[in-house]
Amino acid sequence: YRIGLIAFLLLIFNVSKSQTLQINELQVSNKKTFCDGFGEFDDWIEIYNPSDSVVSLSGLFITNNSKKPTKHQITNVKSKWMSIAPKGYALLWLDSDTEQGNRHISFKLNKEKGFVALYDADTNLIDSISYNYQKRDYSLGRYSEFQRDLSVFKKPTPNSANKEGLLLTPNNVRVKADKLSGFYKNKIEVKLSVDFPGDIFYTLDGSIPNVLSLKYEDPIQIDSNLVLRSIVLREGYFPNYISSN
Repeated sequence: YRIGLIAFLLLIFNVSKSQTLQINELQVSNKKTFCDGFGEFDDWIEIYNPSDSVVSLSGLFITNNSKKPTKHQITNVKSKWMSIAPKGYALLWLDSDTEQGNRHISFKLNKEKGFVALYDADTNLIDSISYNYQKRDYSLGRYSEFQRDLSVFKKPTPNSANKEGLLLTPNNVRVKADKLSGFYKNKIEVKLSVDFPGDIFYTLDGSIPNVLSLKYEDPIQIDSNLVLRSIVLREGYFPNYISSN
């Protein structure tokens, strides 16, 4: 009975340690940011151990499909290479090159949008991140060790703390126009609005708006065929959706 109890307590202790791990940063369009030991610029995710104990990656599962939590199991071996030091980081290469080592995963990440998750040996979810399109050599991750909000990093920081991130503008933020797209016989006036603190910028030639574009202050007078595109920009935030009318 005592042996069974000790084994049970050890199992609980090991699970609780792995549950502290965080997917801290990921990059799905790595062209020149950081290469693996073979000189290849592949997809990667960074795992952070915020605890005060060494945590092993051995036996954990990683997946890019929430319906298949056991898609890839990290090799269950005892090795310093498979452990993360307290307050330390580890990179996993999602490159479909498992023959290159235990930290190389059997699948790649979708470049346009996707999902990645880490599960413990009993398939309990440890952490996950869903992402949309990423710019080349940018990364996505937690704003900081103490703030788990997702942010975009123009300068990725593999194997070190995230810094200088731009918080993601929420997905549901859209610039709204009070007129529908279509053909109008007469001159029209279009009013733009958004339920998010920030400034609206727009273009009338179909190009992507940015901070150098026209800033919305008054209703837009339209008397010819054109493409109105708009976006909301806020300091410290990465822009999200571009509205077209």
